[in-house]
Amino acid sequence: AQKETPFGYQLILKTKPYFHLVYQETNKILFHRFQNNLQKIHSFFNQSLDLEKLKEMKIETFENNKIIKKYWTTFESESTKPSLYLYGDFNTGKTFFFKLIMKYFLKEKQDFLFLFLPDLPRQFKPGWFDEELSKKMDILRTIPYLFLDDLGAENLTVYFRDDILYPLLNARQEKGLITFISSNFNPKQLKEHFQITNEKNQAMKAFRIINKLQKMCQVYSFDMIHPNLNPSQKGVLK
Repeated sequence: AQKETPFGYQLILKTKPYFHLVYQETNKILFHRFQNNLQKIHSFFNQSLDLEKLKEMKIETFENNKIIKKYWTTFESESTKPSLYLYGDFNTGKTFFFKLIMKYFLKEKQDFLFLFLPDLPRQFKPGWFDEELSKKMDILRTIPYLFLDDLGAENLTVYFRDDILYPLLNARQEKGLITFISSNFNPKQLKEHFQITNEKNQAMKAFRIINKLQKMCQVYSFDMIHPNLNPSQKGVLK
């Protein structure tokens, strides 16, 4: 008698080293498990991830998609994949652009983490580093694709800059992992943000981060705004 196939599995006939039947997970259940894992990772960082809305996003609604084409051409052709730094004013399409890339990673079942960066410093307090925070840092350093949205809007401290952000960027660069970063600040403005005070050593530490970002990333500007576009569509490549 034919046995009922358990949910999420299919019977596969194997011919080597001999004829036998095995249960194999279906693509549907594998994708379901992948999505659940993505949700767990984002929840661990107190971030919400609406996968259904992500699936519905369309590149056609991004008016100036030559940024995607230019970056993706480099991304696909180079063995060492470039990270990406986008800067521009509010509502110029930076986050929308990132979500289009996230949709691609979702379809390809590639792990990613999207963080609204101003939420991150609150999770790493000076002098308070337990097993949970150690696990968070490990995820940040090792996840294949990390999105850091709105760099420069965080409540910056010396501790977060020197003990969290720089080691994180450095670790990801050394591992060849891709980091996508957006900001309202261009690199010069971001350097001023990272300087915190006018002391000489602060300027050097700010420069160190900017230098790291420029080595890691292709840099694009979204500063040119077209008034006829809705807020999710604005932005062109300079």
